[in-house]
Amino acid sequence: MGKESTKQRRSARKKANTVTAGSNGTAESNLHTEIDKAEAAVVQARNATAQLHVWWKTHLFRMSLLVLALALNQSLRPTKLCISNIKAWNKEAESNPAALVTGVEAIHIIIKDALPEILDIILAVALTFFLLQISSNNDWIVSMANPKFMLSCMLCPVILLAYHQQRIMGAQCNKASEGDEDFGEVDARQFPIAIIYHTIVTGSVYFMSHQMRAREKDIFSVRDLRRKLDAAQKSGQIAKERAEMQKQEASKAESPTKSKEAKKAK
Repeated sequence: MGKESTKQRRSARKKANTVTAGSNGTAESNLHTEIDKAEAAVVQARNATAQLHVWWKTHLFRMSLLVLALALNQSLRPTKLCISNIKAWNKEAESNPAALVTGVEAIHIIIKDALPEILDIILAVALTFFLLQISSNNDWIVSMANPKFMLSCMLCPVILLAYHQQRIMGAQCNKASEGDEDFGEVDARQFPIAIIYHTIVTGSVYFMSHQMRAREKDIFSVRDLRRKLDAAQKSGQIAKERAEMQKQEASKAESPTKSKEAKKAK
């Protein structure tokens, strides 16, 4: 009776261990399945965001061409005004050849008067090439350390300073007329359009970079969870193997003592 009860206890323990191991294996497989689904979801979200950014960057590039055309159009007004004033002055000063504005002097005066618009065109060109580059490559995250973008950032304060110092177009041409500021036409200067577009591009690039970093962080978190789960499973398996080895050693150590006790009982 005692031997049968001992055998029954051992078989019950084996069944319980088998059921526990099976339930643990099922839970682990379910957890792996959920992690696979989470990883697929975050990867799909990353790819959808990347596709949206491709369209966004392409649209920004197309808009930059329009901004460049508008910047060129803005530069025509001060140039025409300055040329008109110089021609009018030379016509009035025909009797005094020394007071005439030569071709080299006219070019210098025109460039000086249209300096904000010239810098604005350079800014628009830098933005156009920057947007062309980021819309044609396959980088997940747009780098704001791009040389073209950094050049555009450096141009912005220079353009604003030149704009505030020369709010009136044609003033440089009047100064060339021996200080006669009442001579010729003047007009209010328009605000540089590329500065406004640079603000839009900067905000867009920052938002796209921030969004893609968040998506990459989600993917890293899910994969890191998978690595931790695998490591925990390996450590648990090692602990189980050690426990089984210890049980085997203990059973081996108990078997001689049991046989001796049985002999003594006989």
